[in-house]
Amino acid sequence: LRCEVATLGHGIGFMHLSFRAMKPSKLVLILCFSVMLFGAMAQPMFYFRNLDVANGLPSNVIHSFCQDRQGQIWIGTKDGLVRYDGVSFTNYYHDPLDTNSIGGNSISWDMQEDAKGRIWITLHGKGLSRFEPRTGKFTNFSFSNGRFKPSWTNDAEQLIIKENGNVLLI
Repeated sequence: LRCEVATLGHGIGFMHLSFRAMKPSKLVLILCFSVMLFGAMAQPMFYFRNLDVANGLPSNVIHSFCQDRQGQIWIGTKDGLVRYDGVSFTNYYHDPLDTNSIGGNSISWDMQEDAKGRIWITLHGKGLSRFEPRTGKFTNFSFSNGRFKPSWTNDAEQLIIKENGNVLLI
């Protein structure tokens, strides 16, 4: 292997490698090492931070999450709903005296954003809540209002939001 490095001034340079009279196994080894070295240098650095109750989550038991169009992460836990903006948490809890609060604290298995930017949240035993970001208020929907079959429970585990805005619950 013969390597020549030339500098043209002003930090501009080039490298020329000549692989004459080199065994194929050494050539493969050098090429693999070079690819790994340059590939590792080109990768962005990722930093991971653990988020838990010590940081502001209401519970370490997470049932669902989604990301809205503003990039905020919505996290459904067994003890409340959380909106995370990448820096801090905003927690949402059920308040029985406030009809505009979320319908229950135990978030179920699905949460989605609709075409209007509203967040739909399934709740364990408490039906369904919809959050309106413009007003900061929740609208709650219950299956125990007498309009549904008595055998239905107040649990919904999956949402399907259709293009026409209809919400299907499974």
